[in-house]
Amino acid sequence: SLDNGNLGEVFDRCGKAVSPMGCRAYLSPFIDQSIGEEIYVGRNNIGAVTLGLIKMAIESKGNLEKFREYIDTYSQMIFDIHEWTYERIGKAKGSTNPLLFVEGGSWMSVGYDDPIEPILKASTASLGFLGLEETCQTLFGSGIMENHDFALDIVKYLKKLTEDATKKYDHLYALYATPAEGLIYKTQLLNREKYGIIPNVTDRDYCTNSFHIPVWQEITAPEKMIYEKDFHKYSTGGRIAYNEFPNGTDANVLQSLIDYSMKNGLYYGVNIVSSTCNSCNHEGDFEICPICNSEDVTSVTRACGYLSYDRIKGDTRYNKGKQDEIHE
Repeated sequence: SLDNGNLGEVFDRCGKAVSPMGCRAYLSPFIDQSIGEEIYVGRNNIGAVTLGLIKMAIESKGNLEKFREYIDTYSQMIFDIHEWTYERIGKAKGSTNPLLFVEGGSWMSVGYDDPIEPILKASTASLGFLGLEETCQTLFGSGIMENHDFALDIVKYLKKLTEDATKKYDHLYALYATPAEGLIYKTQLLNREKYGIIPNVTDRDYCTNSFHIPVWQEITAPEKMIYEKDFHKYSTGGRIAYNEFPNGTDANVLQSLIDYSMKNGLYYGVNIVSSTCNSCNHEGDFEICPICNSEDVTSVTRACGYLSYDRIKGDTRYNKGKQDEIHE
């Protein structure tokens, strides 16, 4: 995502509209020194690697200094992985993807037999993170809402690590609030296998996406936006304010919340839970059709990651952890 504010400020600064790279990620600002202009078209991300903060919190046993040391160690591991990626990809020749690398698809072009390394100067790599809620529960016995300043300090620190890495390696690093669709389940399986069941930490089949308020928290949509707003200033490699609403929500409610988010400069997403019975075409919010009892149902939901099929022809594309998060 773009640093130093929101998309409007970028347009005011350089006169360019910027498109998102998916549901929440924008590219870091990059200046083509040959023309002295910011460039966004024809660029790319080369990937994200995510910190499992919960593991570090558990192993630190309440020692905040030790917790910070774990962050340093594993973040450096991520930067090493990305530097290997930059080097490995940079050796590829323009002929591996002629339309992109040679014929003008990229922000700059190389020859068919030339390595693409110069193009990667404008490519962004991301340090991701997840589980701030469970991290606070581990360290303090209460969640992210009760430990706002601590959680924000962690995100600020991660942001500084990416800024330092950008200077050290001369590559564009960004802090990414990982959507973590499958990772919220995979991470919990690993943590539970190693550390057992810990109340409010590993007792669910999923952990919480990045800095977000957990789905079980009683909170209004505007309150959720404002609480999470502070994190948007630092998690600039990917951030979103997001609410999901039940089927039948009045359009005026959505309009008022979209207006509210825009006034607060937030990148905001909404979804209405949408279920359709493929047998009788009844629509609403259900897993089994209340009209004809058919299980041949298609449902689209999105907790705080990507829109996907909660149900499709009676089956699901979510793993167990994501299903539990959606239900809760």
